Order: sequence, then C-alpha cells, then structure tokens
Amino acid sequence: MPRLTEETDAGEAIDADEEEEVAHMAARSSLSQQQQQQKTSAIVPEIVWERQRLDYSSDVGVWVPAEFDLVNRIAAYTSCNCGDIGQNIADVVPARLLNKPHLWMSD
Repeated sequence: MPRLTEETDAGEAIDADEEEEVAHMAARSSLSQQQQQQKTSAIVPEIVWERQRLDYSSDVGVWVPAEFDLVNRIAAYTSCNCGDIGQNIADVVPARLLNKPHLWMSD
C-alpha cells in the first residue's frame, strides 16, 4: 500500500517512497563523484635503456641499460616519475624526454 503524499515547501505533492528513492540516488551520485575526484598517486620507477653502437663503423646498435656511475655520481637516464594510477606515460613524462631515442620500461 503506497504511503500518503506529503506537501513540500513549493506546494508539490511527492510520494514518500519517491522521495526516499531520490535521496538514495543523490547519495549514490555523491559517492560516485567523490570516488572520481580521489586519485591514487603512484611513483613509477623506470629503467631507461640507451641505444649504443658496439662498433662505430657499423649501423648495428644494441639496447643497453643506463648505468649508474658511482665515482662521478651520475645516472644519466634513470628516472622516477610521479603521477596518478590510470595516466599514460605521455601524461607523466615530459615531452622533451619522450622525444629522445630511449626505450622506457616501467614496472
């Protein structure tokens, strides 16, 4: 048996069941919006491989991992980028790095 209608401030008649359903829909919508606004941050470590020629007289190249120079404390192509889960690499890594001839590998 349906509930009796209640008068609203605007003078409209709304069924109590309908009002409850509207309240549930608003709560679900609010929760969905909150979940979309919350982003999960992630730090993505990357192994950057550099193309090097083994023999300068040939055009054959080989991909080798960039190494950390302990003496000079240089890590030329190591990288760690901070972004949000779900972003692609182009959103996180600057274009100036993406346009270089390196092979980027992420975990």
